[in-house]
Amino acid sequence: MAGSWTLSNDGTTFTFNLRQDMMWSDGTPITAQDFVWTFNQANNPDNNYPYISIFNDIESYTAEDDYTLEVTLKNPTCAGILTAGQITPLPMHIWQDLPWSDPENNPEILTPSVVSGPWRLQEWRRDEYAIFSPNQSYFDSVPVVDMLATRIVPDPAVQLQLLTSGEIDFAPVSAAGYGEARQASNLSYYEWTPAQAVWYFIGFNFRRPLLQEDAIRHALSYAMPRESIAEVVFNGLAAPTHSTYSPSNWVYNPDVPMYDFDIDEANNVLNEAGYVLNADGRRLDADGNPIQLTIYYPTGDGQREQIALIAQEQFGELGIEVEVVTLESQALFEYLQNSADEWDMWVGLSRDTSDPHFMYQAWSEATIPALNIGAYINPRVEELYAQGNQTPCDIDSRRVVYQEIQQHISEDSAYIFLVALRGYAFVNNRIVVNPVEPLGVNYRMNEWSVGQ
Repeated sequence: MAGSWTLSNDGTTFTFNLRQDMMWSDGTPITAQDFVWTFNQANNPDNNYPYISIFNDIESYTAEDDYTLEVTLKNPTCAGILTAGQITPLPMHIWQDLPWSDPENNPEILTPSVVSGPWRLQEWRRDEYAIFSPNQSYFDSVPVVDMLATRIVPDPAVQLQLLTSGEIDFAPVSAAGYGEARQASNLSYYEWTPAQAVWYFIGFNFRRPLLQEDAIRHALSYAMPRESIAEVVFNGLAAPTHSTYSPSNWVYNPDVPMYDFDIDEANNVLNEAGYVLNADGRRLDADGNPIQLTIYYPTGDGQREQIALIAQEQFGELGIEVEVVTLESQALFEYLQNSADEWDMWVGLSRDTSDPHFMYQAWSEATIPALNIGAYINPRVEELYAQGNQTPCDIDSRRVVYQEIQQHISEDSAYIFLVALRGYAFVNNRIVVNPVEPLGVNYRMNEWSVGQ
């Protein structure tokens, strides 16, 4: 949204010269005041913005005039341009008299009437569909098609049926449906190495005394068959991973502890730590009680359900009883955040961040429980994250820092890192998509068109 920008000699102040042809969809100019107002709201703790920590490095956010935005950092940082550019503005003239985070009293949250992006919401029915029309005031590339209709279909099997029958043009295809989609003559297949790969893990609740024990986490890590998960659960569309950055990330450390599948080693680790089996084959804790754990996954997510069931089976091989529990996605997220003492593990997924620095949000003590759900705390990791965002900012220097971060996190078995996904998509043959790049095929859906 900036036509150009400059950086002060001390590396702390970014001056953005905004494009003067930008309009909100109601024809009102988009100005620097919109950016500043949005920043002030997002940075207000009372508004409970979950990603407020990304503003920690910002000293001030000011509008010099309608089209000049000045963002000053507390110190020069390697991710400075990304930190300064975190705000996507909201229309101040629409939002300023409305509550920021109360959808019951702010209809703009769920049904925005004024937007800056390529699409305008025309109609929305909760849990059913949303219909969008082109925003003719969009400053970049106005959508080519006349309408974009999005259907809410929670069941992946039904999504696939609609896609292969031609009733819809585009939908995510799970690994379970991959083979059928490849057979469909009406679908084109696209594949890429993602710039920001998605990866799966099992997270621990570090508030639970048993899970604070290294031996327990290491043993459970050894017990998970990553190769089988990649092949069976994800139909070969994933590869094992062992770190908080995926193997395609430029900072990935291939030398971290990997805890490759080894049930015998898992049992040895537990035995050596004093967690012995009783006569019934049950693993006992330090007080002589059978170990029982719970693992949660979001309802309707077939891959995470399979992972949870595999964990239940594999941990059973160690004499550890596991209860598998499922909750609706939002309810699960809230439960994990608000019921700190009631759960043990969850099957999660994450995505590589635009800069490796921003992954700190998953591991920072300051983001417990909003983003660091499991409450992992390691002061050295936090020191390194701060160091990795300071000069020198050359790739080699930063890679060394982030590789040490990965070493600590993997040594701690802070997560059971499982697999990272390849990028792929199926789209109806009649659709002309944007060129395939590491960001995929739908990063500029406003440029999609219907072929002849």
